[in-house]
Amino acid sequence: MTIITSEQKLADVVLRNYTLIPVVNRFGIELGFGDKTIEAICAEHKIDAAFFVTLLNTISIESYYSNEKLKMANTMQLIDYLKKTLENYKHSEINVIEIHINQLRDSCPEENIHLQLIENFFIQFRHEFRQYVDDITRNLFEVVAGIFQQASSRQSENPPHELPDFAGFQHTCMQLNEKLSDMKSLLIKYLTGKFDRRIRNAIIFIISRFEQDIHNYMRLQYRLLKPMTQEMLILIHATK
Repeated sequence: MTIITSEQKLADVVLRNYTLIPVVNRFGIELGFGDKTIEAICAEHKIDAAFFVTLLNTISIESYYSNEKLKMANTMQLIDYLKKTLENYKHSEINVIEIHINQLRDSCPEENIHLQLIENFFIQFRHEFRQYVDDITRNLFEVVAGIFQQASSRQSENPPHELPDFAGFQHTCMQLNEKLSDMKSLLIKYLTGKFDRRIRNAIIFIISRFEQDIHNYMRLQYRLLKPMTQEMLILIHATK
C-alpha cells in the first residue's frame, strides 16, 4: 500500500482502507470531509498532522516503520487515542456483538446447545476484556504518563528502571483476539438449526472487523508507544 502523506485527500485514503474510519472518528473527525487534504483537516481539528499520518501509516502498512521519531509531546496524544480506542471497544463494539447475539437467540424458536455455548463464551470474553482495560489503564497507560511527566520536567528523582510490561499486555490482548476468532469459528463450524442466518452472518462480519481493529490497536501500542517510552526513560536517566 502507498505511504500516506499529509498532502493526500483524507477521503482517498479512507476509500483505499475503510478500516481507518473508526481511527479517524476517534480523533473527532466525522465523515463528510469532501476533498480536503489531511493537512487541512488536521489544522481544523488542531491535530498534529505528522502524528496523525504516522498513526494511519502504522495501521495501514504492516511493515511500516517511520523514519521520523514522534515528538515526546505526542506521548499523551497517543495514550489518549489508545484509551479512547479501548473505551470504544468496551462500550460500543462489545455491546453491538451482544445485541446481535440476543437477536440471534430471539430468532431461534427452540433451544440450541451451540448457541448457548456461544453466549457463554461471549460473556466470559466480555468479562476478561473489561478486566484487561482496567489493568492496562492502571498499570501501563498511567505508568507511561508518569514517565512522560518526569521526562518533560527533567526530573530524575526515583525514576523507574524498567519499562512497563508491554509484552505481557500484548500477550493478553492477543489471547483475547484469539477468543474472538474462536467465537467466530463456533458460529461458522457448529451453529446449526433454525435461526436467522442474516444475523449469524452479521455477527461473523462484526467480529472480523473487531479482530482487525484490535490488531491495529496492538500495533500502535508496540510500535509507537513502547519505543517512545524507552526514549523517555533514557532521557530521565541521562539527567541523573
